[in-house]
Amino acid sequence: MLRTLEDLRNCVLDGRGRRLVIRSKAIEILCHAFDALAQDENGDGFHEASKLAANGVLKAQRLLADNFVTPPSLDDLAHMVGMSRSSLCAAFRQIVGQTVFDYVGDLRMQQALAMLSHRNATIAEVAYAVGYGHPSSFSVAVQRRFGTTASELRRRGLPPG
Repeated sequence: MLRTLEDLRNCVLDGRGRRLVIRSKAIEILCHAFDALAQDENGDGFHEASKLAANGVLKAQRLLADNFVTPPSLDDLAHMVGMSRSSLCAAFRQIVGQTVFDYVGDLRMQQALAMLSHRNATIAEVAYAVGYGHPSSFSVAVQRRFGTTASELRRRGLPPG
C-alpha cells in the first residue's frame, strides 16, 4: 500500500491522465484494504500481528536487560525491535504488565538489591552503577519502591516482604 501511495506522490502527469492515475491507485488502495479486512476476519492478520508484537517485546526486554544502566530512548528501542514507538509501548504494557520505564526501574532495583547485599560498594557507588545520575535520586526511588532507605535494606540484608 505504501508503494501505491508513493506512486501517487511521484505522478508527473497533469489533467485527465493524472485523474485516471489517481482513480486507479484509489482502487488499488481499496483492494489492499479489503484484503487486510478479509485476513482479520479469518484471524490471520491479528495472530500474525500479535506474534510480531510479542517478538518485539521479547527483543526489547533483552536489550533493556543488557543496557538498563543507560537504556536506549523509546524511539531508538522501537527502531531496534522493528516497531513504532506507540506499538511498542502498547504491546509492552499488555504483555509485560508495566511500562518500559517501570520495567527499567525494576531491573535497576534488582541489581541494586544484589549490590547492597555485598558491603563492598557504597550506596552512592550502587546508585551510579545501576544508572542513577545522583545518589539522592536513587534514595528517593528506593524509598518509593521499598518504603525504607537503602542503608536499612543493607542492614536487614533482605528487601521488605
